[in-house]
Amino acid sequence: MADLTEEERSIILSNPFGNSLDSVREALRNAEEDAQGEAFDAERSNPWLEAVSELVIALYASRACRWLASRIEKRRHLPSNLGDICTRLENHELPIQVFRPLSQLVLNQASDIDIWTAVIAVVATQNKDTPRAAEVWQRAKHLYSDSEKKWQHLPLQPTEENVFSWWLGLQNDFFATERAEYSGRPVQYEDGSDSEDYDSDSEHSGSVSRYSQELELLVKKKKNGSALEQHDCRDVLAIGRLAQSEQTEAKELLLKLGSSVREVFAQQPTRRFVHAFTLTGKTMETWVIDRSGPYSGTTFNVHEEPEKFVQ
Repeated sequence: MADLTEEERSIILSNPFGNSLDSVREALRNAEEDAQGEAFDAERSNPWLEAVSELVIALYASRACRWLASRIEKRRHLPSNLGDICTRLENHELPIQVFRPLSQLVLNQASDIDIWTAVIAVVATQNKDTPRAAEVWQRAKHLYSDSEKKWQHLPLQPTEENVFSWWLGLQNDFFATERAEYSGRPVQYEDGSDSEDYDSDSEHSGSVSRYSQELELLVKKKKNGSALEQHDCRDVLAIGRLAQSEQTEAKELLLKLGSSVREVFAQQPTRRFVHAFTLTGKTMETWVIDRSGPYSGTTFNVHEEPEKFVQ
């Protein structure tokens, strides 16, 4: 495990947890009390799983986290690693026992330095077997122009259709063997119509153009090697929203994204959080959304940070 650098220590001290871990500490304490009198078995303890998930989300949302470096891959930061941890917890792919030392530090109100050191230790040991975004980037980098600092075939005048086609092209070329894949569905409107019902030259375009240039992306599980064609919120793993214009109101876009996430929570009652993102023009913002609300991870330009986009 790498030690914290002086710069990272300064970041942590300048962005303390404050009382942001109080509710997490209470959840951990309740889970531990429930387990008293029995041999500790976090793998069978739903309260422990819920408490650890809540802890990881709180760490992800903290101000210091976004500035701490990944110990897994160069040019990445800790939020991306914690996002991987969140997903693996949700899929029951991690032994919760490894979080025991970290949870004890939180319960005992250890210093922020000690807590973040333990967080980095967990990430370093538990991300060793996850797929490396860097490997995909090495295969895909020929599609990126270093001289022009942009993705070669990502349309400069993005529309719902051409960006989605480009996106699926990347998926088919580099992610065909993954256990899940992207699919799209048009945005539904209050009158029951959807974005495919509107043409930019139609008589309706003046009143709905802002909305008709949006598309929802869904990451869905594959069954028998292919994603289900029929949309079902029970199969959705993550949600994205594409919007043509960067002038789209961020709050409005987030509200629509949140509405889609609520559909997922309604159909997946044990789901604790959903990964989500928005792509408006060339700007991407990532989110983790739990049942209490959204936590912003990072905002970046997909042309200026191509490796982060592939990730």
